[in-house]
Amino acid sequence: MQLKLLLQLLIVFSLSFSCKDKDPTDPIINSGPNDPSHPLDPPPLPSQSMNTYLPLGVGGGGAMSGIALSPYSDLWFVGTDMGTLFRSTDKGLNWIPVNHYQADFDSRLELSVSPGFSADGTTIFHVSAGINPKRSLDSGLSFQSIDMNLASNERVVYWSEDSQNENIVFAGTTEGLLVTNNKGLTWSRTNVVASEAKGTYIDHHNDVTKIYHATKNKIYSSINNGQSFSVVYTPSKKIRMFTGGRDSSGLTLAFGDNDGNGACTWAMAYVNDWGQDAINDNLNTCGFAWIKKGNNDFIKTNQSVGDHLKMSENDSQTIYTTGGKLWIR
Repeated sequence: MQLKLLLQLLIVFSLSFSCKDKDPTDPIINSGPNDPSHPLDPPPLPSQSMNTYLPLGVGGGGAMSGIALSPYSDLWFVGTDMGTLFRSTDKGLNWIPVNHYQADFDSRLELSVSPGFSADGTTIFHVSAGINPKRSLDSGLSFQSIDMNLASNERVVYWSEDSQNENIVFAGTTEGLLVTNNKGLTWSRTNVVASEAKGTYIDHHNDVTKIYHATKNKIYSSINNGQSFSVVYTPSKKIRMFTGGRDSSGLTLAFGDNDGNGACTWAMAYVNDWGQDAINDNLNTCGFAWIKKGNNDFIKTNQSVGDHLKMSENDSQTIYTTGGKLWIR
């Protein structure tokens, strides 16, 4: 009798659940392109009223790195530690993996490099862990290997394109600075001092193009596309990253130094909790931001900088900084 009553209750519960009207407040689960009943429907665009994150198709269970957003088209890229480079042609609304036979993404994310762009909006440059350079002429659908004449153990660490000349792209490496004048068909080494590149900024002003480039010891400039350089500034500390931006207010240059003992002294209070090795990692990836506006000298700020110091090339006022992935907090 008890078993019969239990079965009747289960049947009633199942019927009531299956016939339940959908509450308009119920969350929408995966109604985007992964839903087989709506294969062409994109996921809803985020709005200020939404308080949840939407899955957009990138993943595989691992971490992501090397994100690149083209300023010339709707093309975005991001890599994962599962070995795949993902591509979006609608500013991240939908993502598809790049065929591994065309290009992959090295799982060693500490060596990851964001894809680079030509100003034509369709030519893409990619290196997996800084080596094996490739170029795409069709917005990342297919990739072909290119010869950059990299030295033994030399790696590309970033790309920097000329926004006003689609043929010119610079590649900062662990050994110096390379340049192409034909969208990556051929590459040559600039005449800057052979040292790891810390940042390159291309400044257009009054019909003059000036290349600013930083190594760990100096900041240089060139007005002949890298054929020769002159020293702009020699800091008292080592340079870890460099950037710049210009607008109607003028030119701003910025770099982050390696004075972790001064910029991240707060970390020393946690040595008993984290151990000296973790504190050293924190201090070694920390420093102060230095700013130069117009013709003024560089001035040290109180702002600490971890792994990233960024500016938009057409904005002299806004500077972005982050902490470090090895920081303890």
